[in-house]
Amino acid sequence: ITISSGLLFSGQFATNHKKLSQHSFYNTLRISPYSAEGYLDGLEVTCKDYHELFDEFKGKENVLFLLDPPYLQTDMDSYNNSEFWKLGESLDVIDMMMGYKSIFFTSDKSELPEVLSWLNSHVTDLDFMRNAEIHKRTNFTDKIHHYDDLMYVMV
Repeated sequence: ITISSGLLFSGQFATNHKKLSQHSFYNTLRISPYSAEGYLDGLEVTCKDYHELFDEFKGKENVLFLLDPPYLQTDMDSYNNSEFWKLGESLDVIDMMMGYKSIFFTSDKSELPEVLSWLNSHVTDLDFMRNAEIHKRTNFTDKIHHYDDLMYVMV
């Protein structure tokens, strides 16, 4: 999964050689290593199921939830789950974060920004996303095609 995600286009991966051979390679492996030494000094990083994590840390001071859920209909093989990530799961994540400091990542490759925009215009008490700062970064896959990464900041 790690190697294939570095070779295939944005967010794609393969769980075995047969699946990898069905794709065209997009990237090449980076020759020089990345260095993030000291970048997370002073932070406590926890990784577990988002339901457990939220229950453990909600309401505590100095907690920032960093959310980067899978895109809608993402194959969940890499998460040891045979199903796909559904709209309801993304909305559950957003619902849990209402009123808490968080940063939420998504992309216009997902339908989620359109859903959030619709909710903001139709649901009057949805202050969570309405008050978010939205940062956009345009990424080019070649000279013509592009997509936007989106970051919603609620602090």
